[in-house]
Amino acid sequence: GKGMSDEEESNYNPVQNSYAALWREYEQLDSSIPLLNVIRRILEYYFLQICGYDGVSLRRKLLEENKEKFCFTEENGSENLNNYHLASSMLAYVDRSSMFNDGHDFVEEYTDCGQYKTTFRMIFEVLGQIQHYNMMMSKSAVEEDVK
Repeated sequence: GKGMSDEEESNYNPVQNSYAALWREYEQLDSSIPLLNVIRRILEYYFLQICGYDGVSLRRKLLEENKEKFCFTEENGSENLNNYHLASSMLAYVDRSSMFNDGHDFVEEYTDCGQYKTTFRMIFEVLGQIQHYNMMMSKSAVEEDVK
């Protein structure tokens, strides 16, 4: 029957609007735990609902196939894994099907929101979705300053 399509139509905008609202919240937050929560919800909605990944394949693609993109070598020769661990902890929350804990809870105390946001952006870059990231960021910027 056509009941389904009516319902889909009425459900479409509220979802889009609350998704856009998450991005506005993302831009304004400067506290790590609420920020991590918003990041998780954006990643879940966009990569799982829209792009069709599941938590496991998303983790594999980012953390196994593209691990080197999140790691860099410091001038003193030591390997910097901060972005990698942050990406891992962001995805740990997204993958609800897996209840295991991979020991990255320490990120909860991590207070540098700038580092979170850098890593979040890298996730979109690595997955070839940077245009979506840019679009959502500029959308929420446009709504901020009324010229």
